[in-house]
Amino acid sequence: MLKVQNLEVYYGQSRALRDISLEVGDGELVALLGVNGAGKTTTLAAIAGIVGVTSGSVEFEGRSIMGMAPETVLRCGIALVPEGREIFAGLTVRDNLRLGGYIHRRNSRLFAQDVEQMVALFPILGERMDQSAGTMSGGEQQQLAIARALMSHPKLLMLDEPSLGLAPRLVQDVFSLIATLHSQGTTVLLVEQNVTQTLNIADRAYLVNMGRIEAEGTPDELHSRVDVEQVYFGTHAAQSKQSG
Repeated sequence: MLKVQNLEVYYGQSRALRDISLEVGDGELVALLGVNGAGKTTTLAAIAGIVGVTSGSVEFEGRSIMGMAPETVLRCGIALVPEGREIFAGLTVRDNLRLGGYIHRRNSRLFAQDVEQMVALFPILGERMDQSAGTMSGGEQQQLAIARALMSHPKLLMLDEPSLGLAPRLVQDVFSLIATLHSQGTTVLLVEQNVTQTLNIADRAYLVNMGRIEAEGTPDELHSRVDVEQVYFGTHAAQSKQSG
């Protein structure tokens, strides 16, 4: 579904991504893992059209989406839930959802159906529908951010640190929700700080360090070849474990 090849991104004179290549198949849950500043968020932003790409290619369903505006990428079927949620705090839950489904804005019947589906998936939103989003808890806001993205009917859902800043008791709820979406057929590209729980639900993962991919594989493959925790916490670059 998604194919990224040899991606390079610069912020001024600083190179943020170096030759990033990755793939996400239809129906997969693929994770990007790495320390803060490794390039994970920039990778998602480049795919979504938020930051410019110096070189490389991004294809979605066999079509290049390089240079497309973020709203055009969204119309192609890629939705991003950004780090920090970035909900519209002064608007109601209903209006946040309405903005999430704006590409279907002329179809009020579809909007109503989608809201019903979101309430079934996130029951708390049904109780908060006319409440200002900024007055909700962090966990409730995260549910709203994901629901808002789902309102666009994405073929690929990209999640950037969805458990960041949440109380430990809510983190498991977020991972359970992601696993549920995946089991229902949603294709997911996930950036997360919780390595253990991420590898428990991911089909495959890429380890990112200093703007480049240093290892990839299924969770079992990565655990057998790479000291994931040391790579994640940045104590050294990815390397194969020595036998004995």
